[in-house]
Amino acid sequence: MATNIWKNVTINDQEYVIRKFDAMTGLKLARLVIAKAAPIIPLLDIGDDQEGGQKRSAKEIANDERIYTVIGEVLGTMSDADIDDLVKKCLSVCYVDFPAGKQPIIDETGHYGVDDVEYDMTLTIRLCFEAIKWGAADFFSEKSSPLRQLMK
Repeated sequence: MATNIWKNVTINDQEYVIRKFDAMTGLKLARLVIAKAAPIIPLLDIGDDQEGGQKRSAKEIANDERIYTVIGEVLGTMSDADIDDLVKKCLSVCYVDFPAGKQPIIDETGHYGVDDVEYDMTLTIRLCFEAIKWGAADFFSEKSSPLRQLMK
């Protein structure tokens, strides 16, 4: 049973809060990621120690030129509906952490609840990455994860 379903992240000096996906949404997202974005997973090194026992940081991953080639190839295989579904699922668990409380990035109807996010592609990609990394990490990263069991 998940006891900690929230994670705080800072992007461009703004605090965000990300909630883990519920099991059904996480499984649907995992299906989409496996079907369409599987080539990206080894480049992310989510949860895997590099040589020397250290994990790669998000900055190190972003500086790896291979990731952009693979992302371009993956996006070429995704339909507009796939991308819409992925972004909506990811942003639905992301909130801006304001002093007065958490404000959802996107609501259940798909409307943006925070100004300017819908026009910031870089922020959207970062939030989606963080949402997948946090929300579905146990599926993709743990040594005994379902994904690793399938890949054996």
